Amino acid sequence: MVGLDTNGRVTVVLRTLATAAAVTLVVLSGCSAKVSRENATEVVRPSEMVAVEGPAPAGRFYVKAGENSLDADLYQFRFSPRVQDRITTKARVSTLDGCDDKIVLSAAQKEVGLTDHLQELQGNKLVPVDQLGLQPGSDPHVSADCRILYLRVVEADPELVNEIMLFNPATGSTTGVVKGSTVGSASWGPNGEIIILMREATGPVLVVRQPDGSQTQINPEQPDVGNVQWGRGGWIAMGVAQPRQAPTGTLFVNPSTGERSQLDGWLPLAWSPDGQQLLVTEATKGKTLAVVELEGPAAVERVRDLVAAGIPVIAFAPHVEASVLRAAREAGAEAVPNSRVEAVVRERLVARQEIR
Repeated sequence: MVGLDTNGRVTVVLRTLATAAAVTLVVLSGCSAKVSRENATEVVRPSEMVAVEGPAPAGRFYVKAGENSLDADLYQFRFSPRVQDRITTKARVSTLDGCDDKIVLSAAQKEVGLTDHLQELQGNKLVPVDQLGLQPGSDPHVSADCRILYLRVVEADPELVNEIMLFNPATGSTTGVVKGSTVGSASWGPNGEIIILMREATGPVLVVRQPDGSQTQINPEQPDVGNVQWGRGGWIAMGVAQPRQAPTGTLFVNPSTGERSQLDGWLPLAWSPDGQQLLVTEATKGKTLAVVELEGPAAVERVRDLVAAGIPVIAFAPHVEASVLRAAREAGAEAVPNSRVEAVVRERLVARQEIR
């Protein structure tokens, strides 16, 4: 996870590893840590990961996994017990999102004509979204009250024209939000805002549409951006890239204050529920680094669990807590005082040393 302080500086980095050989999920919450390393033959694409809050069982992670984008299915990971369950077979899942009681995804299985259609998960089956029906579309983004933004193709010739649609399950209505050849994607803000990515000839622009219909614009000042996510803490995270190239880092923008911060080498996955931490993935290689605050009686045990799972750990505490820092060091962590943790984390990310 990436944590931002009040000045927009990157303060904490934890992340999830996804490779052809294994999936590692790291969650630090309160005084407990859960590390799950599951062997698998599938390639898990971490950019398609979504963490769903409640209902029971808590701590569910849904991911798309497959050897390629045309052979991907839906999996569920649970920490207690540590289980990896395959939910679909030959569903050709492309994107997914969820709210408290619903998982919505775009899938192109044979039953829907091998083209992307919006569907929801009921039990272990994909079915048409309740009240919406079976609609062609992709890239669903689901609000806390289960409203769904999704992308549909309006025209493909002579140029591609996309339209962002909004489905409201409370009323059963579907309305168009924006349409055009530069429309890229749309996602939700923390207070019902809709943030729309427009790829204009002059570069990407983020259009923020308020619930009352008023609009403002944000210029990322980057050649290209994608995977735009607005956390409840107020920060917008987005992957940054050169045009038609793979993304290389994450840009943070606070639309209220104008503050910006950039984290090179790491890409955004999902905000924590409170919007204070961002789950990220290493941009070029599957690697894992855990940063642990040594607070509470279980902190050193957290360090031991992470080290035992093969994950390098940077642990930090006030410099006066010499005994705690020493115990963390003996448990296998690189233990540093609070004043040094940010510099050490940045050094490790830049140097790419001992992170795996």
